[in-house]
Amino acid sequence: MDYSGSIMKKQWFVPAAAAVLLSCPGSCAGTPSFSSVQGKQWKLVEVKNNPAAAELLPDPIRFDRSKLKTEGMDDIFVLTFSSSAQVSGKAAPETYTASYERGTGQAVFLKQVSSDHVERDLVPERLREADYFALLEGISRWDYKEGKLELYSTSPDGQEVVLTFVLD
Repeated sequence: MDYSGSIMKKQWFVPAAAAVLLSCPGSCAGTPSFSSVQGKQWKLVEVKNNPAAAELLPDPIRFDRSKLKTEGMDDIFVLTFSSSAQVSGKAAPETYTASYERGTGQAVFLKQVSSDHVERDLVPERLREADYFALLEGISRWDYKEGKLELYSTSPDGQEVVLTFVLD
């Protein structure tokens, strides 16, 4: 019997598998590391229902960041997780802070959001600032997929909502 074909397959498979594993940012085989999202400013690009809860937001809210930039509002609906269990950012138009607590796995919980009070209230892309704060306070877990930070929240009426953020 000729085993040279199977030996050749093994010789190229091991280096190819190692190259794939080394090219994965974070952890390809398991849960991404929370430290990979800390210390970076994340910009909200979408708010959507979990597919099972389409009655709350029948259409996702999408933010056109280039349009917001031309309107001078590129810095709204952003957040940064610090390594000292604080989250900060800017809504529309107020700045805010909150503390957060990590649970097991991908669990993360924001404690009460506090913000500066400004008299005007912008409503870009149909998202009111008060609703954004309520969604932040309802966050229960996170995920990092394809360069996007996803925060899973429960809305005040009990529906699961996904907030999707990207880096600048």
